[in-house]
Amino acid sequence: MTDNKTSPPKPGWLARLASQPLVVFVLGACLIFLWDAVVPEHEPSDPVTIPPMETNRLASDFERMWGRAPDADELAKLESDMLGEEAYYQEALALGLDDGDPVIRQYLINKMKYLIQDSILVPQASEDDLAAFYAAHIGDFTAEPEYTFSFTRASETGLAELNAADDDSLSERMDEAGALQVSRTFGRTFYERLSDIPEGDWLGPYPSAIGDHFVRVETVSNAPAPPLSDISDKVEAAWTLAKRKELELAALSRLREAHGLEISSTSQ
Repeated sequence: MTDNKTSPPKPGWLARLASQPLVVFVLGACLIFLWDAVVPEHEPSDPVTIPPMETNRLASDFERMWGRAPDADELAKLESDMLGEEAYYQEALALGLDDGDPVIRQYLINKMKYLIQDSILVPQASEDDLAAFYAAHIGDFTAEPEYTFSFTRASETGLAELNAADDDSLSERMDEAGALQVSRTFGRTFYERLSDIPEGDWLGPYPSAIGDHFVRVETVSNAPAPPLSDISDKVEAAWTLAKRKELELAALSRLREAHGLEISSTSQ
């Protein structure tokens, strides 16, 4: 009987290389060399120290939260945590994690807005400033008109029938109703539309918050504008707000000019 014994397979060349300590050592050294070549090293920076003002702030925040001053170990822990956060922050900047991030972009935009707003000093308004502003915006300080008008749903009757009627049995009525009263029932848009409706005849229909209505405006009462001396505080507050917005827009315009930002002619 023939003895058919098969010899074990010979190990591959990779296995033979891996079994050689010298080869493993050389390959490891090459990998380390490649890592150092590919991954950039951080330039050594000057050590960051926490200024006394910041240490005092940490201690104040701790005392405000816990009702007592931190002991030495707790203060050291606070400083260590702060330096850790600074390390994360510096590394994130080094890796460019702030580039193209919409959240960070919006945060910086808002912060810049606040810095500009805080830097703006609005001058004191003169009497001439207030008088000119009041004259240009007198409608903003005058009570809105009051209307006496009749109304009915457009789905219940027609214009010809309303204009032919001898009484108000087909309609309802509001007397000397101001913006609040009218808007509460019909909506603000309906109230603003009353100023465009001629007096005397049934007209419409006009849409409202509760459906379409025919309307007959009977009288309009316009309140007289109050004298400036009676509302000078309100006028000055409005002037200050408008002036602040004007100065903010001017500051924004200077920023756009400084950074060469303008709308291209092709998009206008």
